[in-house]
Amino acid sequence: SYLLCINLIPKFILLGKKLNLYDNPAFRKIHLKPLVFTGGICILTSSLLIILINIFFNKSFNLDFDSEIKSIIFGGSLCLIIGLIDDIFKISPWSRLLVQFTISSYIWTQGIAIEGISIFNNFYYLPTFLSLLITIFWVTGIINAFNWIDGIDGLAAGISTISISALVIIFFKINNLEYILFLCSLMGSLIGFLRFNFYPSKLIMGDGGSYFLGFIIACFGLISTKGDASNLYIPILLISVPLFDMIYVIFTRISKKQSPFFPDNNHIHHRLLKVGFKERKVVYCLYSFNMFTSIICLSIFFLK
Repeated sequence: SYLLCINLIPKFILLGKKLNLYDNPAFRKIHLKPLVFTGGICILTSSLLIILINIFFNKSFNLDFDSEIKSIIFGGSLCLIIGLIDDIFKISPWSRLLVQFTISSYIWTQGIAIEGISIFNNFYYLPTFLSLLITIFWVTGIINAFNWIDGIDGLAAGISTISISALVIIFFKINNLEYILFLCSLMGSLIGFLRFNFYPSKLIMGDGGSYFLGFIIACFGLISTKGDASNLYIPILLISVPLFDMIYVIFTRISKKQSPFFPDNNHIHHRLLKVGFKERKVVYCLYSFNMFTSIICLSIFFLK
């Protein structure tokens, strides 16, 4: 998937230029020149092609498309589409939220949800409405958290790669080959994308790519909890940087009596740039923090 992605990206850059799919500089954005936002399409395309190639050439490996992974791929593709529409037409935050709530509700109907909580080795089921509510807010929140953190070259893709690497280790212990195959394919695509997205970037993933990655990681994070709210430490630690950034920004905006969706340059990468960090140092710093919390997560997971 890495090799496929690095060969496809130049073609997607040309496609973006021909279709005039540019993200232009603005007061909140770091890049100083227009960049095409076709990176997200390339990440999804190269990941899925590798899975299909694997199935075609290895008949003994049966990827069960009737399981949760089919729903995740479908939901992720919808997220990428709504993100692309937003990139092109700039739809309102409430319209985006409505669609994200709908996709999150769909994934809950497919069994990817927080169903209860374990207390002293006893599992207590949550009321249906509460389970749905927690799942919707979790998935929708993480989709937007990754969108908000995607404000500097290489940050969202790198954080996603670190989180997915930890998830692969978790599913390796659980021995789920389907999830490992999909996540490794996605990780290879992200590493290939980073070759072109790291500072100074030649393209960006756009809202479509960040929505897609946020959705995928939110869903696999829920699966890693096995439906148990007491295991939510796993996804929380794996995505500590985008989650902390989202919570801080929302509370800051509310404290200023602004809408939580009011755009500003108060994100963690903006603040580090303001105190004098260079772009690459900001990225390395946030990579290190997310890697540190991911290691803590894995330590707790294997010792529990």
